[in-house]
Amino acid sequence: MDIVTGTYVDYAGVTRAKSVPARRREAFERNGLGAALVWVVFGADNSFAENEKFNVSGDLRLHLDTSASALRAMRA
Repeated sequence: MDIVTGTYVDYAGVTRAKSVPARRREAFERNGLGAALVWVVFGADNSFAENEKFNVSGDLRLHLDTSASALRAMRA
């Protein structure tokens, strides 16, 4: 496994993802990966409702749930 990808389904029903090299899997699980606060207000067309609270700065932490892991083969 060369890449580990964590997915998140947003409020618009769109699946978003963050990927890291497999050697960073433990850090992804333990510390999480950063995502901008704007992720929570993305629309289905990838536009977003920027306001003072939800914008492109800041940090959400996405933690890998290894109990829900699935191995997927990817073709080049």
